[in-house]
Amino acid sequence: MTKDTLSQDPVESAREKLDRKRITEYQKLFSSPTGRWVLLDMCRAYGVLVGISSDNLDPQALAYDAGKQRPVIDILHKLNTNPIMLRQEMAESNG
Repeated sequence: MTKDTLSQDPVESAREKLDRKRITEYQKLFSSPTGRWVLLDMCRAYGVLVGISSDNLDPQALAYDAGKQRPVIDILHKLNTNPIMLRQEMAESNG
């Protein structure tokens, strides 16, 4: 066995493979016009496009809002985009 073979963790290797597969599938799903529209709608629905209001700095409310946004932000991260770019892209394609 070589040093490289010994240093590779089979669990980590399987996890990396699954992560690559997940990213590929997310990219396929959300690269279509319908997928982009759904993603932008999720950004709107879960407050990803809205900043934190200084009117409500209640820690529980902030944590709740962050929890709603987290899955959408994870998807945006997997797609290497952000909600502002997505919104501009959608406006350009519809205008």
